[in-house]
Amino acid sequence: MALSLASLGRVRKMGVVGGRKPIVWFELTKEAIKNRESVQRWATKLFVGPPIAVTGISGAGKSVMVDALTGLASEAGYEKPSKSLIVDKKSFRDKAQKSKSRLIIIPGQDSESRSRALDQYLDGKDPVEGVIHVVPNGFQKPWDLVGQDALFRRGIDTIEALRRDNLEKEVADFRALCERIAMSNRRKRKPKWLLILATKADLYSGSAREALETYHPDGSSPFAVAAGDLLRKVGTQNLSIDVGIVCSLHESFEWRGEVVESDHGYDQHSSLITLVKFIGEVAKS
Repeated sequence: MALSLASLGRVRKMGVVGGRKPIVWFELTKEAIKNRESVQRWATKLFVGPPIAVTGISGAGKSVMVDALTGLASEAGYEKPSKSLIVDKKSFRDKAQKSKSRLIIIPGQDSESRSRALDQYLDGKDPVEGVIHVVPNGFQKPWDLVGQDALFRRGIDTIEALRRDNLEKEVADFRALCERIAMSNRRKRKPKWLLILATKADLYSGSAREALETYHPDGSSPFAVAAGDLLRKVGTQNLSIDVGIVCSLHESFEWRGEVVESDHGYDQHSSLITLVKFIGEVAKS
């Protein structure tokens, strides 16, 4: 059955950069698609092409997002991956097993493995065609108790304070990525597209628009300014930037006894299919 992007989600134009291509974002329709195989079928159709790098700070939700796309996160008893220390590659195959492509998940924490992966896939002989940069909209905390206690000793004892600190880290990480993308684009004319993907949307479903403006190149936040600077440096004829919001897994967020509950009314399955279709359209452009 043919599915159109319009039937999966509402697309809103947020402005045209350089007169070339509208920067868009998507939000969910109320049409829930509960069938895990539907997600896998569209993922199969999408990932028949060049590899795509998945980047973002540690704990942003990169691996969970990919598991959700493949349907793994919907299986009974699913457990979130632990902290990623090495590059992870997930393959997507068509029904006939005749073609496949990979999502290359690059670790978020500073490490030799991360540095090598960024060198290889963003500044190597054959850089990736596109990048999905995952951001958690500030909803991230250290994997270990030592790191969490260190934040607490700095006075970061509320979710609001934690998010402020994390949003600053997101900007620093993104600016470093932008430098690599700009260098790679000058040398190899790749990557050709960048999707900034805000995950954990079930935690801020009531302020999705505000989250979008935080990451949108036309916005005024430090992150948005960095995205706009990248476009001006590389040129809209060489790179497109799009912004999306998605829920990979319904899960509440806790910090020092304070809890933000997951909005279980947020349509996770429909958002994933919208995401797959959306990425497909960007990759073809």
